[in-house]
This record gives sequence, structure tokens and C-alpha cells, in this order.
Amino acid sequence: MLANREYELVFNGQVRGKLQAKFVWESIVKHAWTNGDPGLVFLDTINASNPTPHVGEIEATNPCGELPLLSYEACVLGSVNLSKMVNEEKSEVDWGRLGKTVLTGVRFLDNIVDVQAYPLPQIEEMHKANRKIGLGIMGWADMLIKMKNRLRLSRSMAAC
Repeated sequence: MLANREYELVFNGQVRGKLQAKFVWESIVKHAWTNGDPGLVFLDTINASNPTPHVGEIEATNPCGELPLLSYEACVLGSVNLSKMVNEEKSEVDWGRLGKTVLTGVRFLDNIVDVQAYPLPQIEEMHKANRKIGLGIMGWADMLIKMKNRLRLSRSMAAC
């Protein structure tokens, strides 16, 4: 059974409130189930592998949990649409286009760090110092559908 102890909510070294542990845990579980959330992030585990402990402790993640963040840190995220990286005549990935798109995407995201408006000077300072960006992918299934003829051919050749 879960302990129903009260714990402190601490931000920047100051106690900002208190909550019941059991209530918080049950809320997390309920909402994770309702929304299909993939899980929890434990900051002590992340900090055990923190590559820059001399800069500070990781205190949070971005909203989807992909990127651990230090206090006042931010990140800029983007995606490459893989369905647009298919040479449909050959039913294969256009590796040249994908490579150029990734390079352009990384440069674009890095440029955003310099030109965006920040709500606090501390966030601007940390983001410009660490320049956290993330370039992900989307359109994986659509890419596979566009390449279906080649995939069928590959499977039938492997059977020979």
C-alpha cells in the first residue's frame, strides 16, 4: 500500500506548497491511463547520467519528456516528415534529400535559439549557453506505404 505522507513542492530552493503522495501517485496513474502516456521520468535516475553535472542538476523535462532540462533551460523541437523523403519512382528513400533536410533542420532549430523571444532573461541565458535542440521524425508509416512495392519485392527475393 502507498504511504500517504505529505511532501514539499520545492522550486529554486523554496517550498511552494505541500501535497499528499498517494493523491499525486493516483492522479498520475489515472491520467497516464486516460491519455495513453508512456510512463514516468525519475529525475534522480536521469541525474545519475547527467553529462553536465558541473552546470547543474536536471530539474525537469520538456512537456513530452524527450529532453531533460536544467533550471531555466529550454529546448526547440522539430520533425522531419519521412513520407516526403521517398523517391516514389524507385520506391526507396531519397538519402540525399533526407541528409540535406536533416542538416537544414538542425541549422534552422539552432538559429531559432538566437532569434526567439524569451519570457525570462535566465531562460535566454541558459538556452543560448546550452543550445538544446531536438530533430525528430514523423511519417514513418506513410513512408513505408509509399515504398510498399519495393518492400514486397525484397520479401519475395529473400524467399528465393
